[in-house]
Amino acid sequence: MGRITRNVIGTRPRNPDALPLMRHIGEQLLMARQDRQVTQQEVADAISTSRCYLGMIENGHHAPSAMTLWKLGCYFQCPVSYFFNGYEE
Repeated sequence: MGRITRNVIGTRPRNPDALPLMRHIGEQLLMARQDRQVTQQEVADAISTSRCYLGMIENGHHAPSAMTLWKLGCYFQCPVSYFFNGYEE
């Protein structure tokens, strides 16, 4: 029987065209965090995730789920669209 694979939300996408967007979201997250002078650990604790996961998002290695983006928007008091601002295909 063949192996079944699935793309789980919050992981590296199968579509390589998504990689620039992942990097952009990570850069926006890093900027928001540095502007507010908070650590990855502080943000992770506030949104109930791991520091490692936030680091992977910031480095463009993981695509955050919609829920993670929503939590980040709440934490930074910005709309979810902030993480996409300035992105051009």
